[in-house]
Amino acid sequence: MSEELQNKDSHDEFLTFSRITKQNWLCPDRNHFPFGSSKEEWVEVFLETRLEASVPREIIQLFEIARGSMIYGWFFYPLVTQGLEQCTRIAEFAARSRCLMLSQKPGNFFENIETLAAAGVISTADAPRWQSMRGLRNSRSHLKSLMLVDPGQAAGYLRTTAELINKLFP
Repeated sequence: MSEELQNKDSHDEFLTFSRITKQNWLCPDRNHFPFGSSKEEWVEVFLETRLEASVPREIIQLFEIARGSMIYGWFFYPLVTQGLEQCTRIAEFAARSRCLMLSQKPGNFFENIETLAAAGVISTADAPRWQSMRGLRNSRSHLKSLMLVDPGQAAGYLRTTAELINKLFP
């Protein structure tokens, strides 16, 4: 059976992505590919974003898991969104870790952002970006509906996450 037919046969209109079957699980889920038509181009978009070596190892490990989910979204499109959602949790973990490094008792995500901003670790310009990330984390942790993001948006969010976390650990 051809790759195109396998994806067509496993697509339910209400899902907006391909249902995984024994026949298609290694086929690209080509419903929402905004950049690149090859898997090499797809991977490169996500691989260009990295955390600095100064970032604690545990945060880098979590970031690599989120990025890996986005990359494997080539095969199952919703993994792109799960990778983005994980980025918000990694950012929360990074803020908490940085508070501990400052010998500050960590609080909730909002409080940790405020603590880091008051200490000058988070700039005035970046504080709203952190609060926006917190808002997205809240909305994706307390689901009210399905959200599927465009892979281009996810790649941008991955870059933003890396940029903000890298600034926490110069």
